[in-house]
Amino acid sequence: MMTPEQIIKYDTEHNQEGFTAESLAQRIQEEIENENAHLVREGDTLIIFKKVQDGSCEFHCFNADTPQNLAKNVLVFLELAKKIGFFKAFTPYKNPAVFHLIQKFFTGKYHFTITKSGDGFIAEVTL
Repeated sequence: MMTPEQIIKYDTEHNQEGFTAESLAQRIQEEIENENAHLVREGDTLIIFKKVQDGSCEFHCFNADTPQNLAKNVLVFLELAKKIGFFKAFTPYKNPAVFHLIQKFFTGKYHFTITKSGDGFIAEVTL
């Protein structure tokens, strides 16, 4: 299993444009300190989330795991989000391949919608 630092480094090299491992780690730390965000880990996936309105949270994944494990790790996170009282969770993303992961692993487990947004997409899941 990788360290959180290794996950962030891997993610910046493979999935994030415009960030270094150091700048991404700093951004995560600032969100935790200034926006009351929380960081959880499942496998080699880090997920930062924060409440954005009553019953709803925004989350972002930093991943060094396989696509299949990423989907499984997010499903574990969604169960956690539901247990702590969220009714909806959403995440912005840019990679169109994420849609296929969501469709494959979330169908039958959660109701979800995908909308086009700016230069990417937003996946919203009803918990």
